Amino acid sequence: RQAGLEEWISIQKADCYDWPVRETIGHQSKCMVLTNPPWGMRLGGEGPDREKYPTAGQGQEQALAEESWIALRSFLKQNCSKSDAYILCGNPAMSKHLRMRTERKYPIATGGTDCRLLHYKVF
Repeated sequence: RQAGLEEWISIQKADCYDWPVRETIGHQSKCMVLTNPPWGMRLGGEGPDREKYPTAGQGQEQALAEESWIALRSFLKQNCSKSDAYILCGNPAMSKHLRMRTERKYPIATGGTDCRLLHYKVF
């Protein structure tokens, strides 16, 4: 906000289905989505996701992460056509749930975990 970019940038921390993309940017506009969906290491652990999924065990954690990636795929295809998506992923098995081809993969280390920032063109 201090940079004065509210006109161009919308930051949301919510389920992707709660974001009114077309109300925010209009029907004809391209958008860029930058997201860090769960990839099986945060859910049910300590931290902010603990409140949302307090009883998630390891098996449930994996299932919830997979469900999130499938929901993200639907969201991107239904709401973000002709746009770019950049997705942080620390578990390569999760990205297969998007069923999309990456344009490019950028290696990133965060919190001691080797991750990739995956770039997708959404059609």
